[in-house]
Amino acid sequence: AYTASSGDQTDFWRSQYAIINMANRVITYGKELTPSDEAQKAQLSDCLGNAYFIRAYAHFDLLRFYSDFSDDSKPGVPYVTYPHVLGQPSRDKVGACYDYIMKDLDRAFNLISAEKPTIPAYASKAAVNALRARVCLYHSKDLQAYVYAQEALRNSPLATIDEYPGIWSDKSNAGVILKLPRFAGQSRIGSLFGGQDNSLVYGPSKTYMAIYAANDVRKDLFFGKGPDREGTVVNIVKKYYGSVANIGLVDEKLLRADEIKLIEIEALARLDCIAEANQALNAFRLLRIRNWTAQNFGTKELLIEQVLIERRRELAFEGHRY
Repeated sequence: AYTASSGDQTDFWRSQYAIINMANRVITYGKELTPSDEAQKAQLSDCLGNAYFIRAYAHFDLLRFYSDFSDDSKPGVPYVTYPHVLGQPSRDKVGACYDYIMKDLDRAFNLISAEKPTIPAYASKAAVNALRARVCLYHSKDLQAYVYAQEALRNSPLATIDEYPGIWSDKSNAGVILKLPRFAGQSRIGSLFGGQDNSLVYGPSKTYMAIYAANDVRKDLFFGKGPDREGTVVNIVKKYYGSVANIGLVDEKLLRADEIKLIEIEALARLDCIAEANQALNAFRLLRIRNWTAQNFGTKELLIEQVLIERRRELAFEGHRY
């Protein structure tokens, strides 16, 4: 329950607009630079492309947190495109926000040189297409979501079932399209769920853990048991555990091929391509559930329901279902 005195919602608002302000400084003043050679010209282009990408990413997170993103006519968030120190810009409509986001992503795509995430700490064209797919899914632009998802996945294949565990211990970037690297002394995403002293902030519910089959590789990666501060053994979130030396310290994954694949499957289902979506969902589950036996989910409604269940499994604690 949120009240006027809660800090979470105001902290998020401030932090996102601080990010946007930094991106706007790069965009505004970067355009005034004169590269001395082709190498600097290419570097400046990538910097500007990443800034446009970050501006779009932050505005979209604000839009889906603070607005009724399903109605273009409703108030959205202020889409800020200039550096500022103080100000209270008015809210743009949801539909206008979507337009601004997609325009920024078009600019980013044209400026960024990397086709695929060889260094996933920086945006690539694959990352731009992945975010385009996410935005279009929220905006009910199913055909566009499908096309962008396919383009992103062309340069970002899913991790195999054996590669998958290494993602969460930062031993592998398989299927990671964009992430925030985190080093000792920096912010710990795992602290959202528990402290270094074993204090428990949020624990997984039994009903949540029950949606994973015993042979689902994600179950033991995402959940576990451990002593709390009083020594009582409780259920804990392991997805961001890190290591004994640095509990809660892991890279923050912002875009993953798994999410984009599920966007592609959901878009197919919503476009009434039932057979193709059904086949793709079974193929996805085979990569995450050992010895998965293919099923036919039949109707469009049942198939979409299954995709949403799979999103709930795959994207646990990644902040998509607020």
